[in-house]
Amino acid sequence: MDPTSPSYPAGRMFGAMNITSVPVRNVVSRAMPADAGPLLTTKKQSSNKLGPPFKVLLHNDMNKREYVVKVLVKVVQELTIEHALGVMQEAHVNGLALVTSTAQDRAEQYVEGLRGHGLTSSLEPDM
Repeated sequence: MDPTSPSYPAGRMFGAMNITSVPVRNVVSRAMPADAGPLLTTKKQSSNKLGPPFKVLLHNDMNKREYVVKVLVKVVQELTIEHALGVMQEAHVNGLALVTSTAQDRAEQYVEGLRGHGLTSSLEPDM
């Protein structure tokens, strides 16, 4: 009999223990020492741990515009179609466009993803 089925009897015995009669233990809370530091970090503190942001750049190449937009939205999932259209157009007109600025590991993933789909992309520190 499937334990997730509605016809499974309540209080069914598993081995020698009835699961409906298992006592719940009280949880003892312990005070944190005063020098333990903050429990929550601010956005600025957590971003410092990720390192400085990096720019993901798209270079103009011979790919069709529609394909570039499709790949941008697929690889950099937080981009809207409208933003991807703007990035594509800027790269087409100026030869280079900023896709996004993010932590180095994510920026490297984006560049690899764009290159993996045949787009010319690079990254550089965002200072």
